[in-house]
Amino acid sequence: MSISVTGKLNQDARQFEAGEATGFSIRLGAKFYDSKTKETQWTNYEAAFFLRNEGQVNYHRDTLVKGAIVEVSGSGLRINQYDGQNGPQISLAILDPRLGFTMRPSEAEDNIPF
Repeated sequence: MSISVTGKLNQDARQFEAGEATGFSIRLGAKFYDSKTKETQWTNYEAAFFLRNEGQVNYHRDTLVKGAIVEVSGSGLRINQYDGQNGPQISLAILDPRLGFTMRPSEAEDNIPF
């Protein structure tokens, strides 16, 4: 199974060191209409990228910022459940994530109604 999700980053990616690689962790939300409850709902996704090439690290650092629109694809999903401020929360982790389409915040404000 493969997955592709496009969404707006509500915060900058979290950068961290992971051995010889630099990691970037992001969270995406995808909005949908629930016809049963007649309400707008959200599905939460997360992805972590591990990079060794300095050029790729710089690109991800400059691109994965608050307000950017990004498309992330992967080989599948894993369910993560944790205790949030409002009770149990579920997030879907994208496995083997790859960054596809990106749009910087200045471009996204005028073009995409997220």
